[in-house]
Amino acid sequence: MYIERSDDIIKEIYNFKVVHGSAGIAFLYENNFNHVPNISKDIHVVKITNYVHQNQKLNDLYIDSNRLNFTLIKLDNFRCFIDKVEPLLKFIKTINNKYVLYMDSSDTALMSDIDNPQSMLDTYNCKILFNAEDGYPEPDHVCKDKTFLEEYAKAYNCEPKEYYNPLRQEVINKNKQNFWKKLNSPYVRCLNAGLFLAEREYLIEALNEMLNIMNDDPKKGYPFGEIDDQSVWQYIQSKSNGEIEIDYLSLFFLHMHPNKFNYEPDHWEHFNYFNKLNKK
Repeated sequence: MYIERSDDIIKEIYNFKVVHGSAGIAFLYENNFNHVPNISKDIHVVKITNYVHQNQKLNDLYIDSNRLNFTLIKLDNFRCFIDKVEPLLKFIKTINNKYVLYMDSSDTALMSDIDNPQSMLDTYNCKILFNAEDGYPEPDHVCKDKTFLEEYAKAYNCEPKEYYNPLRQEVINKNKQNFWKKLNSPYVRCLNAGLFLAEREYLIEALNEMLNIMNDDPKKGYPFGEIDDQSVWQYIQSKSNGEIEIDYLSLFFLHMHPNKFNYEPDHWEHFNYFNKLNKK
């Protein structure tokens, strides 16, 4: 699929379904953005946070609006990152909506109407559609517990990197190969766990699998014991049969960092690069 649009990110930002990234949110606040689009009642929009004051203006608009089904799950504390999985799974088992739109609380904004979620999934022939991030950076965070690496290394008398790096690279290589089969490009994009649209029933299955992996014995080897949700999602993606996809053409989701405002149209990280490449 190809969308006819300009290369002007300032103009086009309002046409995406969701913007994701602190630079995008900062731009919206600077421009007094306060729009709440109409979101299909088949979708339940979910955010999870223990910092309720981050992105509070937009989150409060969603809470007060009748244009969408929205729930902000508030946590007293946050275990990095398993508390993006357990509360979400517990909650979506209590609702009946066919679809779930998960959005990181601090850096996402709904931009335009979503009236046909199935058409978004059908565009990529998938059951969960994630936002796409440029390149394949290693997800990491200061709050991430590295105990699982240390336990494996101690059990097998090796350095943590000797265990982690080759097995993690297998996942990355498989996802890269699957990406390159779709587009004739030397560049690559990867799954970002901060934003996705999913069929709820399939999401329940996937989240159960994630929790089993996260809570398992790291001595079994990667990815068991890994608690970074993005890494585990990428692992599950690597062994899926296309049920898990990324919006690699940026048709619906926009991943934003400050440099996104400055890339020339022929730069591979320009927001419209892969969309136009798909036209050729």
